[in-house]
Amino acid sequence: MWPGQTSTAHVVFDGLVDANPDVSHSLRDAELHVLDQHGRVIGSYGIGSVRVVRPPAPASSEGPAQCTLDFRGYSLPFPYADAVWRQWAGERPRRRGEWLGYPVEAHSSWLHVVQSAWAEEEDPRAAQDEPVGGVLDGRRVVGEDSFFCEIGEAVNGPGGYFGSNLDALEDCLVAPAGGSTPRSLLWEHSDASRDHLSADFVATVAEILRDRRVPFIMA
Repeated sequence: MWPGQTSTAHVVFDGLVDANPDVSHSLRDAELHVLDQHGRVIGSYGIGSVRVVRPPAPASSEGPAQCTLDFRGYSLPFPYADAVWRQWAGERPRRRGEWLGYPVEAHSSWLHVVQSAWAEEEDPRAAQDEPVGGVLDGRRVVGEDSFFCEIGEAVNGPGGYFGSNLDALEDCLVAPAGGSTPRSLLWEHSDASRDHLSADFVATVAEILRDRRVPFIMA
């Protein structure tokens, strides 16, 4: 069960290994880690105060432990983050456009996972199979979330991050978060994407890139 996935305040953790049965009835400054299949941390959430509703069974019990926690109202406003994290836990994206396999309403969740993973990992581009080309495919852009999914991969390859909003885009141009700054950016099929983006949004993107001296072509 994922925080915010249902209306219940209780979250059940199943299959726990090496669980501490002596955990207190409440935890302060709790942090939830997302692990990949190798046990590496690929994302984290600062939950804050957590109440232990049902502690893990003693170590002498057979089988994995189960623990029930109350996240005290903490919620995650990205309903598809669970599915995206499960994919990333199995294997990081190796090809551009894997986010297109999710519905449009899930693009914000994909972007959230990308941003979180890039903040966590030292070398988020290590698993990529495709070279970075600085080419944005406008046919994939159906809104602002998908624009940032696409520009992230245009600059930093599959599963790449390069901002989640206009302010973050400018921040990435000033101080890239584990990635690189494009020498140039080609926005192919821009007419297709401009049908889904406001004129102000497109103009602001162009202004940000121009101010940071990034050659920008809309084709």
